[in-house]
Amino acid sequence: MTIAKLPRFLGVEQQHLGEWISFRSVGLPVVLEDLRSPKFKKPRVVDFAPINKDLFELFRDLEWVYYSSNRLICSLVETGANKELRSQDDTFSEAKHQFVRSLNGTQFDDAIGAIFVWDFFNYLDRFDIIELMAYLSPLCKQGTLLSAFIWLANEIPSVPGSFRLKQIDTVEYRLKTHEISSARPIPTAQSLISMMPSFKPVRLLASDSGVMEVLFEFDELAEPPNPNIIPSGQLSSNYW
Repeated sequence: MTIAKLPRFLGVEQQHLGEWISFRSVGLPVVLEDLRSPKFKKPRVVDFAPINKDLFELFRDLEWVYYSSNRLICSLVETGANKELRSQDDTFSEAKHQFVRSLNGTQFDDAIGAIFVWDFFNYLDRFDIIELMAYLSPLCKQGTLLSAFIWLANEIPSVPGSFRLKQIDTVEYRLKTHEISSARPIPTAQSLISMMPSFKPVRLLASDSGVMEVLFEFDELAEPPNPNIIPSGQLSSNYW
């Protein structure tokens, strides 16, 4: 069985492919509890991952509308961390726009109630994050929550992993590849705030497991920033 050697990734130094690693979440219980509140009539839930069986069954039972960005993830996996290859291929761009069109193309009683990002932002550049959030923000309303995990390591798996809920506050992560993406800029809390100005931070928590968990809440619709202009305070070889 292939073993991925990672620099203390999620609290371990190596992980077998197919092996699940558990870590605690403080943000997901807040999101799930919030979606049960009466402020959303029939909330749409956006999941930046292949269909998550745990979430799908939970939301189906509660009659929530669940969206998985399966094609978006698959197109990202095809190019992996090779952003130069991705820029030469229209697959990812088309998948991104098709995903947004699917959200815009059907009428629902309510806005997006929650966005589950998982580790997806770790594999996007500044332009992609700003563009996606510019599309999604008008579909949100005050109180919409966004949950994401940011890996605090210079080397991470080259493609997003799989996630599942062990308990409401416990997440399990599984590697999909042993290939490593190195020399990777790490999104900071401040840079994430600047890339999604319609949202305000609720919780930003870095753990000993090498993950920063971020929870954002939609406040009011704001103009997206110019992706080509990075604030001077965020200029660094390791952060953006």
